[in-house]
Amino acid sequence: LTKQVARLKADVAGMDEGQAQEIESLRQIIDDQENELARLRKREQELQQEAGQAAKASKAQQEAQDRKVVALQTQVASAEQAKAALDEKLDIALRKQQQLAQANAALTQELTSLKLEREELRAKIDKFDAGMEEHERATQRAAA
Repeated sequence: LTKQVARLKADVAGMDEGQAQEIESLRQIIDDQENELARLRKREQELQQEAGQAAKASKAQQEAQDRKVVALQTQVASAEQAKAALDEKLDIALRKQQQLAQANAALTQELTSLKLEREELRAKIDKFDAGMEEHERATQRAAA
């Protein structure tokens, strides 16, 4: 019985030593796991920071792009307004040109009419002058 107790004690002592080694081994594995977990958490934070910075940069790029788009839209709107104003000026100029062409045609017609009237008046004057000369000659013949 004493031998069995001694053997059991030795077995328990061996088991205690084996368990102590196993516990130490498990503690080492746990420490390694915790170190790896800490490293992974740190890397996760770094990646989140990088993602945040990339998002900020992307947001800044998007905002810059948006500003460019707004500037271009403003330029387009301004150009469209300028074009509309020029179109209106062109319409006015074309109407004035048409009015001037009509007035020119009317003046040309009036000038032609006046030239004809002048020619008629010259013919009448020439006829009157010829009549006066004839009258003078007739008067001079009668006086002579």
